[in-house]
Amino acid sequence: LAGVMWTFDQLLGLVNIRVNQRMTVVALKCGGLWVHSPVAPTLECLAMLADIQRTHGPIKYIIHPTYALEHKVFVGAFAQQFPTAEVWVAPGQESFPLPKALPVSWQLGIPFRKINTLDDSRSTPWADEIEQITVGPFPLQIGAFVEVVFFHMATSTLLVTDLVGQAGKTAPEVCLEDPAPLLYLARDTADQLVKNSPDLEQAGWLKTLLLALYIKPSTLDLVDNGFSWFPEYRNSALEMCGRLVVAPLLSVFLINRYPFQVLEVVDRISQWNFTQIIPGHFEGPVPTNPKKFRQAFEFLEMDGSISQDGLRDEEMEFLRSANKTAVDNGLIKG
Repeated sequence: LAGVMWTFDQLLGLVNIRVNQRMTVVALKCGGLWVHSPVAPTLECLAMLADIQRTHGPIKYIIHPTYALEHKVFVGAFAQQFPTAEVWVAPGQESFPLPKALPVSWQLGIPFRKINTLDDSRSTPWADEIEQITVGPFPLQIGAFVEVVFFHMATSTLLVTDLVGQAGKTAPEVCLEDPAPLLYLARDTADQLVKNSPDLEQAGWLKTLLLALYIKPSTLDLVDNGFSWFPEYRNSALEMCGRLVVAPLLSVFLINRYPFQVLEVVDRISQWNFTQIIPGHFEGPVPTNPKKFRQAFEFLEMDGSISQDGLRDEEMEFLRSANKTAVDNGLIKG
């Protein structure tokens, strides 16, 4: 959104399973910049931010909107680059495996910086332009799930981190800069040789989605010293593309434990008249509306016992089995 909002995508992943992670920067009418979910302050990132600051003023507010470690890890390093900016974080931050009493400033690696806690009040400095609602904190056996969701009124944009997302049929641009991980996953068997092509890049991306979202999809057969993908993987992945969904890890391990509380907050969020969502991963901005957003959570009305539209029930089996094992062993709340 030229002159108002900018997104910055970087790579997030483990070994060859790589997706995008997104930071969003908003120019405030009163001057200065508001940064949602900071990414690594690389030289390229800082140079792009410097260009924006020359027109719109300094970074005033740095927002860490969730409990999730992959979004937390760069907050301190980013804040060190902008020492005059205020740092605001979601409530319920945990320092596991370190002592719970560890101050948030120490968790972030900026021990002498003042840290402000986000809530649902309209007392924030940006309240006239950006509203917010907190999902959680919902206690788990270790830590708690929490995410603060924002509504930028001028652009009718909902800003989320991990609460919902929408994957595309092709890989995000940042994932195509080095296609080697996609080509590695494009193989149907461990001994298959592949050469770069758009079709193979897409095949690698669709398998990336299945692995990132389901960990062990039903269309992947693990054998001694190798693996084999069933051809049906393609249809399974494509069925979820272009749909606003709650990530299976989130729906199976976290928010399904608090269905009524989550739905109550989702209904409040749905009162905002947004026309697009910018999530922390995959596609964004995503044209949508409050009705479609609310539909993504309908599975909670059955206590999470049914799968979401576009997510195959058989693909959820590994996660549900892992969840049962974790509950039986007291690792997470039942």
